[in-house]
Amino acid sequence: MEPQQCEGENPVEPSSAEIHRHEHTEEDEKEESHRGSIILPDDVENQHIEAIAQVEADAQELSQPASALEMETGPSPPEEKTKKKRTAKLIFISYSSDSGFLERKFVSETVRQLKENNLAGDIWFDADEVVPFSPMWIFQRLEAVEKCRAAIIFLSESYFSCPISVLESKILFERSNSAEKPPTLFPILFTSVEIPKTLAGLFRGAIDLTGAKLMKTSLAEKCSLVIGNLSSEIDKYSMSRTPLQFNRPCPAETKGEFRRKSLVTWRVEDVQEWLAHLGIREFYQLTFAENAVDGYLLLSLNDESLLQCLGVESRAVRRRILNQRAIILEREHKSQENWHMAAQAVRTRPNSVYLIYDPSDINQAEKIMMDMKIRGFQVLTCTKLGKSKEEFLQSAGPLVGSAKKIVVLLSESTAGSPFVYHLIIFCEWMRKLPVITMFNNCWQKLRPTLKAILGDFPAVDCVGQSFKEAMNALQLHLRPPVRVHGVILEQAYLDRISEGVKTLKTLVYSPTALYSWPLDNDETEPKVFISYQWDMQAKVMEIQKYLEANDLPCWADLSVRGQSRMSSRSSVSFPVTPSKDFKSTIQRSMKAAFVVLSCITPKYIQSDNCHKDLQLAVALNKPVIPLLLHFLLWPPEGASHHIPRLLFRCPPIDLSSERLFRRNIGLLVNKIKQFMKY
Repeated sequence: MEPQQCEGENPVEPSSAEIHRHEHTEEDEKEESHRGSIILPDDVENQHIEAIAQVEADAQELSQPASALEMETGPSPPEEKTKKKRTAKLIFISYSSDSGFLERKFVSETVRQLKENNLAGDIWFDADEVVPFSPMWIFQRLEAVEKCRAAIIFLSESYFSCPISVLESKILFERSNSAEKPPTLFPILFTSVEIPKTLAGLFRGAIDLTGAKLMKTSLAEKCSLVIGNLSSEIDKYSMSRTPLQFNRPCPAETKGEFRRKSLVTWRVEDVQEWLAHLGIREFYQLTFAENAVDGYLLLSLNDESLLQCLGVESRAVRRRILNQRAIILEREHKSQENWHMAAQAVRTRPNSVYLIYDPSDINQAEKIMMDMKIRGFQVLTCTKLGKSKEEFLQSAGPLVGSAKKIVVLLSESTAGSPFVYHLIIFCEWMRKLPVITMFNNCWQKLRPTLKAILGDFPAVDCVGQSFKEAMNALQLHLRPPVRVHGVILEQAYLDRISEGVKTLKTLVYSPTALYSWPLDNDETEPKVFISYQWDMQAKVMEIQKYLEANDLPCWADLSVRGQSRMSSRSSVSFPVTPSKDFKSTIQRSMKAAFVVLSCITPKYIQSDNCHKDLQLAVALNKPVIPLLLHFLLWPPEGASHHIPRLLFRCPPIDLSSERLFRRNIGLLVNKIKQFMKY
């Protein structure tokens, strides 16, 4: 019999005394009333009120924030905090995903023994985390490489031929050369392999398993040797000390479960049940079980490994296993969950280009798209960002798959853009080779993964040359002419086009790309660079003041804020060279400017430093506008042969007198703005 509750009150768990009281009969209650121990209804109500108040107090205490609870009860033990905060696995397993059965079995067995040594919560092994060989798999794998503190690398013949493992080695190389927490590497040489010279220093001191003494040792003995060499050092990177947990379900729980799972996620029990379903003899099933063949190892099996490693001598049995596995994989590829497989099968469109850019660079992207459409390209982009990373890639996947070429817009926004990052990795997974258009040298701000992917791909310099020349170079790279009928191009033009396309790593360290205007300080990026000889400084300041009044910031060997300082230029050549910082300031300022103003005077023509300004303008492909500050015949007599011909291709603007200055200064403003449009 349940205790009664007062109307409108919350249910309260009855005490043992109340249960005992309600179990009494009416006669017992009468007898107790005679003894003076009768419980009045008011007392019952008071007990309910007290119990309800206690429950509400407990609920309020549980709803308090953690900080309030710590103030009252003290901080929680450090072990509990560590378990809640620790989410990252800091020991990364790098191996070739194209490896054969023996190598993959060696990797999985080594990882299993490491986990048994209380490292189960610290090791990131892709077979345990996500479904391998999908876009989400490569995303998580590359992010784990970027975050790890230690990496165990299994080197073999397939390691440097597998794209994903090569990419991992490049990321580790970039991180090892950086000053921010380089990871500790533990290379293991499983088979003899020629290591690239650039990575030879990275894998120095590897555990060598290729010696003559180890050739005849079993796989288990090699694993024990590796564990013995690694255990003392790798223990330093353990944060959780989590032992390996064995959860082996009984056969009743696994019956038919393999049909509902992806093949790569099958456990050993699932493989055993699948073999029994195929009618494979128990002798062969036992061999699979002894070698702990799960779905991860089943994918690496071929006819040779079935015969030599598992002892399946029957050719019919080997053929049945491989054929049935192929049927399962084909069925999985056609499922809706594997949308990335469908994206790979999309037919490529001719003359199609997918443009990758950050949404904040939409103006520059539209300019590129308009120019490429005029040149006959079909430009594809994905405007549907989606609510998640997978939804965004699922929308962009078919477009990326149908594009013949990939173009990446590299700007200041690219370094921190998740859209650009995810699309570049997705293109890498689909084996789509990108071409980079570099509008800003943000190499030092890129993530190690982007440096490893984009560093060796061709890039077009959109900083050191005009936009039109950069797009010409891009067009010739995307669609090289097969034949040129009746047209002989100037060799200098061909050389300039070929120089416009280099690998990104080469381009970012070229002299014209080393300098970028510091937009994070209080100075304004100049639009006009004024080259002059110091005796005309007053006239130059007047020109600068007028241009800046028309929203055209200038650099003229003066700070942009108009504070004058002594110029290092002179009509006389001195053996003392300008400082390196001053040279970099000149190069950085001219690179940021749209146009160069050359203030022509007799002393300017004879000045070596001014000649260097014009040579730099030619190297950066900057348009030069000559300004006559003294009356001179054009072209001026006595001009040095070092002065480039570019100076004489553009008609000069005469500002030699006050009347001509007032009349032609507006013409100068219009001409500068005209150059800024292109």
